[in-house]
Amino acid sequence: MQSSSPASQEDSHTTASQSQSHRNSTAQVTESTTRTWTKTTTVITETISRTTTPLSSPKKPTVASASMPATHPSTPQLGAYVPPILHPDTIKEPEPGFIPEGYYVVSHGQEVGLFYHCLQVNGVSGAIHKKYHSFQDAIKVYRCNYNRNKLEAVPVPGGMFWPTNNLSPAASSSSSDALWEELEDLTEHFNQVSFQ
Repeated sequence: MQSSSPASQEDSHTTASQSQSHRNSTAQVTESTTRTWTKTTTVITETISRTTTPLSSPKKPTVASASMPATHPSTPQLGAYVPPILHPDTIKEPEPGFIPEGYYVVSHGQEVGLFYHCLQVNGVSGAIHKKYHSFQDAIKVYRCNYNRNKLEAVPVPGGMFWPTNNLSPAASSSSSDALWEELEDLTEHFNQVSFQ
């Protein structure tokens, strides 16, 4: 029969103690993770409920909206038109004799590019632009922004950079038909409502 020495008993006690300590630390980590997850979920839920609930939104009549056919809006969506972003090699220096006010690099706006007059960039809401004193400096910055995909054209539907004849005649007439159908549905609905 083997006898256990005091040292081996101490080792087994230490191992049991370490094992218990390891279980306790694991429980603490799990508890901490659970708290963090719950807190994060609460924050996300609050954020979603704030952003998905508009303060005021007009409501359409239930009868009219149920009878309206599903159609595409007559105004093109922002995603439907993406303006071209010029490659830096296609931008040429102004002709000799032309004296620009400056070289304006527009990296975010309704139209992006390199412009020679501030009138082309002033008054454009949300535009990010910077003036340079030489064409070489401006085209260098534009090329860098182009290569890093930092140029973003975001025209406002119906704005001065939105195309005016983007719709085909077929799409225009079908949108017109949808509007007439909606008007007929609304007229029928109001004829059924009694006013006192």
